Parts: sequence; C-alpha cells; structure tokens
Amino acid sequence: MEKGIYIRSREYMENTYKFKKVGVKELMLEFLLVALILSFFGFHKVFIVGIKELLNKEVTKTSYYLIFALIGVLYDFIKLFK
Repeated sequence: MEKGIYIRSREYMENTYKFKKVGVKELMLEFLLVALILSFFGFHKVFIVGIKELLNKEVTKTSYYLIFALIGVLYDFIKLFK
C-alpha cells in the first residue's frame, strides 16, 4: 500500500510541476540578447540616463547588461514558482 501511495504522489508531482529544460543560463542569455538588440536602437543611453535621474546613481553600460541578466534570472524564478 505504501508503494502505491509513493507512485501516485510521484506521478502527481511530475505532472503538476512540469519544469522546462530551459535553465537560468538560457534565460539570462535571452535577456542579454534582448539588451544587446535594444542597445542597437540606443535604448541603453535612455536607460542609463533614466536610472541616473531616478536613483541619482551612476550606471555604466556594464551595469545595464547586468540588470538585464538579473531580470532574466528573476523571471526564471517567478516562472518556476507559478
């Protein structure tokens, strides 16, 4: 009887929590690619000036890409727990 409960609970977990094979690295790279494409249109300049005006912090182009990578990681964790 215990084996049957274990099998049913394992099947339930596998069917309920279907995780994609896309990991954190892939989503981080996708968001970095989005950041790169947006920078072709000058979005990085607008972003850097906007952060400087809002938070009064100096942001470089490296920080711009880091922020997009962290957004990718956060997006992956949000999708994981939904």
